[in-house]
Amino acid sequence: MRREESAKIIPLDALSLTHLNLSASWIKGGRERSIPIENIDQGDLIADLEDYVGEYGRTSLIPSSMSYRKYLSHRQHHLASIGIGRTHGLRHQFAQQRYLSMSNGLLPRRLGGPLVREMTEQEKTPDTFARLRVSSELGHSRIGITRTYLG
Repeated sequence: MRREESAKIIPLDALSLTHLNLSASWIKGGRERSIPIENIDQGDLIADLEDYVGEYGRTSLIPSSMSYRKYLSHRQHHLASIGIGRTHGLRHQFAQQRYLSMSNGLLPRRLGGPLVREMTEQEKTPDTFARLRVSSELGHSRIGITRTYLG
């Protein structure tokens, strides 16, 4: 998720048993999308979010006492205090992990995988499938954007 999406999400509205459903009003470009919940760590995080906002009802993760701008400053300060600087690298890591899980074990180019021209026909199909899914899960509608994340 992008920074703004993760702040504006309303967990009680977004959660289902298998997906995190992002509303158009929280998303850059206003296109709804769904992110699969695929492991226990993601499920645990979502349960923590439900507990966090449970007492407030249907609100975003931005405390009511803060503006969005103040929240961003608070967030940046908190992340820096635990050693996390820029967070866009986490989005790249997510894209690479998703690609690996959906491409029958192909490594993305950024992690040492083959160039498209080096792939066999049997590798090209899962590569294309994985790139389309990663693009969609990142909130993009074109496969070309995956070059930024995957190489």
